[in-house]
Amino acid sequence: MPRKRRSSKSQNTASSAFVYIVKCADGTLYTGATFDVTRRVKQHNTGKGARYTAGRGPVRLVFLEAQADWSTALQRERQIKGLTRAQKLLLIKGAQSNDATVRSMPCHERPRSRTGSGRRSDPRKP
Repeated sequence: MPRKRRSSKSQNTASSAFVYIVKCADGTLYTGATFDVTRRVKQHNTGKGARYTAGRGPVRLVFLEAQADWSTALQRERQIKGLTRAQKLLLIKGAQSNDATVRSMPCHERPRSRTGSGRRSDPRKP
């Protein structure tokens, strides 16, 4: 069955977009973006959210971050998805220790998600 798409995502500038992380019942983490966090978490918990969370419910919201617009939210979602599990847990812990479940620092001001190992992929290149 095809999914219903919100046609107003790119046009919706009045409300904030959010990036979120939910913890599944099996302990895994899922990162997503939405305009309506409550609705989206309910979808995950009824098996109508992402395919990944469908068999792993119930999920619990552990991280929420406001973004200025949908484009920025998608960029931040991609950035968080690039983090390791340990880095995501630190991000969650940092948000909880700051008593801030919603943070609004623009994506371009955040540090890069991975720091690299200090080795170059091709040792012959300077």
